[in-house]
Amino acid sequence: MSADCPVCGDDVPLEVTRGPLTVRLEPPDVYWRGIRREFTAAQCRLLYVLVYRGKASHLGLALALGEETSLNALAVHVSHMRKRIAAHGLPITLISKSGWGYLIEVGEK
Repeated sequence: MSADCPVCGDDVPLEVTRGPLTVRLEPPDVYWRGIRREFTAAQCRLLYVLVYRGKASHLGLALALGEETSLNALAVHVSHMRKRIAAHGLPITLISKSGWGYLIEVGEK
C-alpha cells in the first residue's frame, strides 16, 4: 500500500524503516524494535520524511507540516521531537545542517 508524500505528493510507502526505527504515515505511528512509542502526528510526519530520505531541507520539512509552517515553527517542532526522542531513550540523532536542513542518524541500541 502507498500514500501521498507529505512533501511532494508522490506515492510513497505507508511505512518506512531505518535500522530498528519504523515510522508509519497512516495512521501516524513510530515503532522502535516493534514497540510503539508516543509521538505527535506532526512529529511522525517529520520523522517519516527523515527516515524515508535520510535528510531533508528546511523547506521540505516545513511542507510536510503544512504550507503555513514557518522555519521558526519547524525549529520548535524539531526541538520538541528531540526532547521526545531523549525521553524515550532512543539512539536517534537529528543533525542540523546550518542553512539547509536536517539529517537523521539511527543507532542500534
